[in-house]
Amino acid sequence: MSGYFGMLRTDGETIQGGLLQRVAEVLCSRGSTREAIWSQGGVGTCFTYVDAEVVRRSVPQPVWLGSNWIVGDIRLDARPELLRQLAMHGERLSYDTPSEELLLRDWHVWGSACLPRVLGDFSFALYDSKEQSLYCARDFIGARPLFYAHFRRNLCFSNSLAALRTVVEISGELDETFLADFLLSGYSADPARSVFAKIHRLPAGHVLKFSERSGEVEVRPFLRLPVEEPLRFSQPGEYVEAYIEVLRQAVQDRLPQTPTALYLSGGLDSGSVCAVAAGLAAQRQQADKLKAFTVSWRPLFEDPEPHFARLTAHHLHLHHEILEDPDFRPFAVREKAQRAAPEPSMDPFFSRTQRLYRRIAEHSNVILSGDGGDDVLTGAAWPYFRKLWLAGELAEMARTFGSLVRTQAHFVAAQGTLPPLHTGIRSKLHRWFNPSSRQESYPDWIDPEFAKRNHMHEKWQAASQDSRLPEHPVHPKAFAALHDGFWSNVLEDEDAGCTQSALETRAPLLDLRVLRFLLRLPPVPWSANKELTRRAMRNDLPDEVRNRPKTPMIRDPLEACLESGRWLPAQFEFLPPAVHSYIDWQKWFATFQDVRGF
Repeated sequence: MSGYFGMLRTDGETIQGGLLQRVAEVLCSRGSTREAIWSQGGVGTCFTYVDAEVVRRSVPQPVWLGSNWIVGDIRLDARPELLRQLAMHGERLSYDTPSEELLLRDWHVWGSACLPRVLGDFSFALYDSKEQSLYCARDFIGARPLFYAHFRRNLCFSNSLAALRTVVEISGELDETFLADFLLSGYSADPARSVFAKIHRLPAGHVLKFSERSGEVEVRPFLRLPVEEPLRFSQPGEYVEAYIEVLRQAVQDRLPQTPTALYLSGGLDSGSVCAVAAGLAAQRQQADKLKAFTVSWRPLFEDPEPHFARLTAHHLHLHHEILEDPDFRPFAVREKAQRAAPEPSMDPFFSRTQRLYRRIAEHSNVILSGDGGDDVLTGAAWPYFRKLWLAGELAEMARTFGSLVRTQAHFVAAQGTLPPLHTGIRSKLHRWFNPSSRQESYPDWIDPEFAKRNHMHEKWQAASQDSRLPEHPVHPKAFAALHDGFWSNVLEDEDAGCTQSALETRAPLLDLRVLRFLLRLPPVPWSANKELTRRAMRNDLPDEVRNRPKTPMIRDPLEACLESGRWLPAQFEFLPPAVHSYIDWQKWFATFQDVRGF
């Protein structure tokens, strides 16, 4: 894990060492233990890092290859294939070559055209002396953030929003469009915006080019997932074997040799990641380096997840800790040692979340998560049946329907209840016969003048009438979610710049190899009730967990706090005056009255 910052000036000014030292102090809030500062005229970088997994990582940075250099937070996957391709061009490197050097050499051979082929989690800035340009890039899923500010032919960049805020030349003016989107939906509809008008976010899967000659910035996408034909194997077991192999590769590339934490809920996604990680660690004779963590909402309400997580941990022989924190004060004032979230957060228990992150970081600086498992593996059957019908594949359609019936029958036998069919028919009928259910009411607690300036009523109505045609014929919702910035928003909330803990989240289920495989997966029967995962984990998870239906959180923690009477929305110790420019406080408070039965 690392924090980095850089500035490239073309206005003739030099970079003062005092600025880089101030930035280093901010970056150390990520939990970093060392720092490296470099400057030369109008160019300067600052790099901080934790000694968590020094193998395959260059420290300090920037790293040089000739007159090109790179600084960033980089972890590369699929090394054998990358090394083979480089060897074909005379670049013979070892398997343990640091990721930064690998990327520099890959760039040396192919330039920016290498980006669509590079697998891993990365966010970096690379100076190309031949083009006299600085390139910034962020991986397709957006596991690592990247922010930048362009002013007076100069460019600042960092994976920390707080670091850019130390530059006095960058205005702290808030972006009203970002705030309007946040109040309506919880995130910005434009993935290039940040909460500050003059600081931009590089969208996931994009590359920025800053020309030293012109001082101009150009941003473009470098990758979209391909739409490929569904897989057709002759035997059902072949789908399971292929999935296990690609998942194993994803976990293996992310599993360090050092102590590692594992998120473990009571479900299938995190359980499958834990199962594969436990198997790999046992092969390495490093099983004692793994520890699973389960977040519990007890005693706020009776949370069933720890019970199922405990079953999985016992089955896999994992060290296991259930994380409980009795302080459930929503919107609690942060502790003195903590900074506020760098941007508005949807988490009302942000302070509690930070405390739990710190407890996990005491064991490890790396944690594997089950993020991403719901995207494709809960896909709907209807688009696939439609594709088969339009292609005239009636025999395949009949065979597929029979497979679906058998899968549902197995679920009923195991659960004693009917499963969700995921055909999409039920939700369509509900919308047709209940027009009033098509959208919730517009939040009337938003300040009218602020709403008018930012056309919020129009945005609300447009969002409820979104009729975009699907780009993917089989998994349209999953494909859209993987391209609209949803996962980069989720992962940024888990980044050290937000949690302020020396903890790096890695998500094997969001590996591009896994995603491409799942997007080719026939949704029937494999996406019905996560049939693929259930079969793949037949020998690795206890039956009580493996056959458990997908279960959302049984209570909304905020509602539970209100109903308990231990907290009132009016009990804020400090309310920034600027809040009244965006919301009507009394009306917002009134939204809680129905919950508490006032």
